[in-house]
Amino acid sequence: MVKPARSTICVDKLLDAAQTVVLQGGAASITLDAVAAEAGVSKGGLLHHFPSKEKLIEAMVVRIVAEWRQDVMEAIEAQPHGPGRVARAFLAMSFEDHPDFADCVRRSTVVLLTALTANPKLVQPLRDVYRELETLIANDGLKPGYGEAVLSAIDGLWFSKIFGTRDVSAERSAAIRASLARLVEEGVAGVEGRMESKQTKGAGA
Repeated sequence: MVKPARSTICVDKLLDAAQTVVLQGGAASITLDAVAAEAGVSKGGLLHHFPSKEKLIEAMVVRIVAEWRQDVMEAIEAQPHGPGRVARAFLAMSFEDHPDFADCVRRSTVVLLTALTANPKLVQPLRDVYRELETLIANDGLKPGYGEAVLSAIDGLWFSKIFGTRDVSAERSAAIRASLARLVEEGVAGVEGRMESKQTKGAGA
């Protein structure tokens, strides 16, 4: 197994420290001095990797988005091939039962939103990933709108968790997941039904 380069480990340590600073004090608290102190390095050592606070925040956003994209792709790979694979992956990933996973996603999302508040232009990496996901959903073999509905519902659930706007119990969460899973199966069945209809018409021509 290849070990990560020392520079990579150092950068990750600095970005971890930056996220901790944001979580503890919000966007206004992220200064180079605060991040260096949290990471246990000199300010000069921090500046060696990130010459400005803006570059540090940008790198933090890029890493969070890249990690989220990787999680999504791994979830897709874990699903059997066939129609609805991407939508099922989103369901499996978003209704993960492990509390550590949910807390990790929540913390990363809070940091991401805080960073975007400080610099709205940093939303571009997130937009790029969402465009990629929308393409995957559009080619997931479901009737138009079904995959998009699942993705939109999941987005809404996550934001309600992050902002605490709704208290969704485990029982309600399971019911929502079951309903969305049925929606996926309806989307698959709708496409298969149309294909069978076309084949029947073709055979009768």
